Amino acid sequence: MTPDRWTRIEQLFHSALEQSASRRAEFLDAQCAGDAALRAGVRELLESHSPGDSIDDLASTLAADWLAQRAGSLVGSVIGNYRLLDWIGSGGMGNVYRALDLSLGRTVALKVLPPYLAADDRRVRQFLAEAQAAAILNHPNIATVYGLEQSPTNVFLAMEYVDGETLSQRIARGPIQPAEVIRVGLQVADALVEAHARGILHRDVKPANLMVTARGVVKLLDFGLARPSRTPPPGSATGTPAGTLDYMSPEQLLGWDPDERVDVFGLGVVLYEALSGRRPFEAPDRAETVARILEGRHPPLRELRQAIPRSLAAIVERCLERDRERRFQSVAQLRESLAAVDAVPSRQPNWVCLTLVAATSLGAGWLLGRGLRGDRPSIAGAPRGAASPPTATDP
Repeated sequence: MTPDRWTRIEQLFHSALEQSASRRAEFLDAQCAGDAALRAGVRELLESHSPGDSIDDLASTLAADWLAQRAGSLVGSVIGNYRLLDWIGSGGMGNVYRALDLSLGRTVALKVLPPYLAADDRRVRQFLAEAQAAAILNHPNIATVYGLEQSPTNVFLAMEYVDGETLSQRIARGPIQPAEVIRVGLQVADALVEAHARGILHRDVKPANLMVTARGVVKLLDFGLARPSRTPPPGSATGTPAGTLDYMSPEQLLGWDPDERVDVFGLGVVLYEALSGRRPFEAPDRAETVARILEGRHPPLRELRQAIPRSLAAIVERCLERDRERRFQSVAQLRESLAAVDAVPSRQPNWVCLTLVAATSLGAGWLLGRGLRGDRPSIAGAPRGAASPPTATDP
C-alpha cells in the first residue's frame, strides 16, 4: 500500500463517519467510482469502528502494514545524527529503531515519523505532545527522552533504549507469579505517581507499553496519548475516546474528561492480565468488549487462578470498578495497598497434617505415662536380658 493510497482511504473513512448510516453506502459508491479495492479498504475501517475505538488506533490498523513493509529498508541509513541499526517495530505513529548516536557513541531508541505522517499536522502535533510530556519526567521507571529533531522529510524522537522485553511478550509465555506481578505493579505505579505529580495522565497503560529488563526493572513507554490532568465535573462528556480498547476505562469510552483514575483502571487491567494470562474484558468482537467494560463484566480473578492471594485479587477487582468513585482514587493509594500484599496465598488448614500431629502427640503422652509407672517398652538396641513389656493378659 502506497502512502497516497493510505491517505485516500483515511480521508474517505473520516468523511464516511460524518454520513448517516443509511447514506454511507451511497457515499462510498460515489467517492470510490468503481474502485473495489479502495471501497473495501474504507469498509474494513468502518466495520471495525466502535464507540470505544480511537480514530488513531483504527487508522493504524492498515497503516502499520505499509510501515512494516518499508521500515526494514531504512536499516543502515543515517537520519540526522543517528545510524539505524535494527528495526524494533512499527505502529500507527511510525517506526521504532535501535540506533547509534554518532556523536556520543550510545545506543538509543529512535522513533521516526515517515514522510507521509510528517506531512500531517495533526500527527506531528500529537508526536510533539508525546515528546513534551515525556521530557518533563525524570524517573527510573520512565524511559528518558533525549531529544526531538525535525528535518524537511522526517520528524524523530530519540529515547533511552531499554534492553529487555515488553510485558506483553512475557505474558505470552503464561501467567506470572503473584510476587513478580506485585514487583512489576509497584514499579508501574511509581512511574504513574511521578507523571500524575507533574500533571500528566498516560491514558494508555498496557503491557505493550511496559518494558522489563533482565534485572526486572520496568520502564513505562509511549506517552503518545498523554494529556494534562484535571478534575472533571461529574458526568462531563467533553472529551473524545482515546486509548487501546481492551485497556480503556468506561469514562474513556463515554468520552468523559479523564482524571488519574483512568490510569488506575489501566493498571488494574495490566495486573489482571499478568496474573491470569488473559484480558478481563476480552470478547469475540469490539462491540461486546465495549459492553463488558461499560457493564463491568469480567470473570473473577480467583476463578481463573486460585493461587492468587485474596488480598491481591481484591485490589485488582477494585481497580476495575466501572464506577470510578468506587476505585482507588489515586495511583498512590493503589500503590500503598499493593505494597502491603503478602504474595503467599492464604491456604485452608491441612487436616491430614493436623490429624497426624494430634496422633503423634497422643502417642507420646501414652509412652510418657507408661514410663512414669516404671513400664519400659522394648526398643531396638535394648540390653540383652531386659524385661519384656507386659502383654495385655498380664495382671
